[in-house]
Amino acid sequence: MVHEALNNCRPDLRLIIILNENEMSISKNTGAFADLIAKIRASEGYYNTKRRTVRFVLKIPFVGRKLFRLIRGIKKSVKDRVFGSNYFEDLGLYYLGPVDGNDRVRVERLLREAKAARQSTVVHIKTVKGKGYAPAEENPGKYHSVRPAGQERERNFSLEAGDILTGMAKADSRICAVTAAMAAGTGLEGFRGAIPERFFDVGIAEEHALTFSAGLAADGMRPYFAVYSSFLQRGYDNLIHDIALQKLPVTVLVDRAGLSFGDGPTHHGIFDVPFLLGIPQFRIFTPSCFDSLKRAMESARTADSPVAIRYPDSGDIPEINNLFTPYDTVRTDFQPDNPPENLIITYGRSVRTALEAERLLSGKAGCGIVLLESLKPCRPVADGIMRFITDGTENVVFLEEGMKNGGAGMVIGDMLDLPSGCRYTHLAIDDIFDSPLCTGEVFTDFGIGVSDVVSSIT
Repeated sequence: MVHEALNNCRPDLRLIIILNENEMSISKNTGAFADLIAKIRASEGYYNTKRRTVRFVLKIPFVGRKLFRLIRGIKKSVKDRVFGSNYFEDLGLYYLGPVDGNDRVRVERLLREAKAARQSTVVHIKTVKGKGYAPAEENPGKYHSVRPAGQERERNFSLEAGDILTGMAKADSRICAVTAAMAAGTGLEGFRGAIPERFFDVGIAEEHALTFSAGLAADGMRPYFAVYSSFLQRGYDNLIHDIALQKLPVTVLVDRAGLSFGDGPTHHGIFDVPFLLGIPQFRIFTPSCFDSLKRAMESARTADSPVAIRYPDSGDIPEINNLFTPYDTVRTDFQPDNPPENLIITYGRSVRTALEAERLLSGKAGCGIVLLESLKPCRPVADGIMRFITDGTENVVFLEEGMKNGGAGMVIGDMLDLPSGCRYTHLAIDDIFDSPLCTGEVFTDFGIGVSDVVSSIT
């Protein structure tokens, strides 16, 4: 998008475009001489001299404009030899920099010059991520997202998925890992170190990562693309045209599925279920614990169609296997041949909420949980749920940490043949990006908390 926008940017729009370069070099600006020239070009004296020279040359009768174009051409040739060909100037944009972006005086000087240029200008600054805090400067990736002081990071699904994938890849030479500049966040650093030849970081380019994964799959590989749910949205067209239509066995590890407590609405992973449910060919796994995650990833390895495995930024729930029936698409925490009159259907992290609601309802109303380890294909899931719905079923509550419109509770709920008198309640996020409430309990603010489940049954 950035390149498309730059290509569509006319010089006379008088835009000031700030390019913030953290570490990766964009132009060929190595060496002491190039560094010296860059410092001179960022100085106030340089721009004052430049303006006076331009005014003087343009005032020379008859030859002023021709001489100005000649001097400008010579200057560009010299600059290109020092810095290399400048992509932005080739697009017709005025270019200033590079300059130390942590030096406020120099940055302000370039911004004033950009304003005075009266044409679309790129101001190239180079900053240090975490500047001023030594640990962050030394390890910027680690400090990109920091938890509150004293709060230790638990072993989450991301790290577990990375370790599982590394083990699988050691046993299967077809397996490879793909990331869009999020190796640490998605738990793939271990894979990078263990099997670097089958690890691919394509940069912040989720669309390309998906199409690249499709190419790998078409060539016989088994790619696993790990990506945050909110960033997967960027590649919707690629999911459909490059993967699903071709029925290619690409596995998308949908990380950070669910609400983002720290980063807010830009990072809420609440849209992937509705948009993946609408894509033919895709299977959707929703593991509730680390054991379920491993089973889902192993199933994806032998699948003949695309697979999405979604999981939250939270830790294991090891008691799942003790509380629920053996692993299957549909599991229960009650005897299958003796279902209670009130059912809570859920998947993923929301099982924690369901278990707490069930505890509070104990002694007040007969209640049981139906846990879904998979959402799609939808018909087998609905048929599995129907085994526990009888003429005596009074309430069915479908709880999910995602959007209500197009969500699993809507799609699968439509397939359920409920008895007369049975009330169906779909608890999900209802057509909002962020909750206007701030009670401190995020799930309750969005209407999917423990109290919401309890009140739907009592």
